[in-house]
Amino acid sequence: MGGERNLDARIKLLLKKTRPFQLLFVVVAVVCLLIFLVFNFSLNDHSGAFDSRHAKQQVEIPVTREGLTDLHIEASGVELEIGMVSSLSKPQVILAGEGYGDQLAKVDLEGTQCTVSLQGDTNTDAKELTMQVLLPQGDYTSVSINGDALDLHVEDLRTNYLLAEITNSGYAYFAGVKADSMQIIGGDTPLRFYDNQATSLSIAGSSGSVTLLENDFERVDGETGSGNIFCYDTRVNGQWNLSTDTGDVTMLSRNLPYNLLIQAQAGLSGSVEVGYDGRYWKEPDVVSNDGSLYIGSVGNNPNKFIQCVTGSGSIYIGQRERYSNLDPYASDYPYADTNPYLIERSTITK
Repeated sequence: MGGERNLDARIKLLLKKTRPFQLLFVVVAVVCLLIFLVFNFSLNDHSGAFDSRHAKQQVEIPVTREGLTDLHIEASGVELEIGMVSSLSKPQVILAGEGYGDQLAKVDLEGTQCTVSLQGDTNTDAKELTMQVLLPQGDYTSVSINGDALDLHVEDLRTNYLLAEITNSGYAYFAGVKADSMQIIGGDTPLRFYDNQATSLSIAGSSGSVTLLENDFERVDGETGSGNIFCYDTRVNGQWNLSTDTGDVTMLSRNLPYNLLIQAQAGLSGSVEVGYDGRYWKEPDVVSNDGSLYIGSVGNNPNKFIQCVTGSGSIYIGQRERYSNLDPYASDYPYADTNPYLIERSTITK
């Protein structure tokens, strides 16, 4: 009996001494299980827009990041999302939605060049079709997009050259793009640019509104037929040329650079106002200011240039300390159709 009691006492003592290790083991096991579940979910759900098990089609392009240099995408009548995803090692194309007829994504791979197209007839009863082209992280030589009646999102993309030719579309949104050159050709599509960085941006063939918010462009050549142009950017690094036939141009900046030349011209029915008052920046030296034509400069050797032209609209170039000073929901907010607060980010999971 005494031996049994001693054995029981030793067992209890051992259990008592090892109890912290038991608890630690349980905690570690639970943490490992959670990490596994999260990691497994992230690997199997790159889209973020919808659960991958609901996808109609999911295609992995059989090429590594290093094997893909040029990407061309053709699609119409869908929501198209293009972006880089850190967890991918190979590009993917995902289709999802309901009632979208017999449409399928087709991938043609030739060397380091890839073409992704949407083929088949659209079901007129379609609720929504989303096509995502998801890319591994990396620098691409060129990305080109061609489509009609698109809702286009391009986010977190690095390429030497980005070309988007879009017509009759709902909107086109570019965010987090880093490129040498961005060229956008759009019909009546509203264009939105947020937090992009490029040596040059060209906008042509458009009649929709244009919004540029906190980008870093050295040269901008932006033209629209009847839309308004709204810019709120932290800096002007080079030459900005903005023009619209019948819309208004508003250009606000938090930092007015020295050595800047400003030229703004409105038609007979429009007006020009430059609102740099010298409170936070050196007030421009005015060469001409008759209400429809303004020419002024800051600094003795201008090497940065802002040129705004409108046929029948008005132009305002001025300063804002904080972007939050803007109230886009105010009844007198003049550019509701270019409201930068209404920009919707895509649901691509980074």
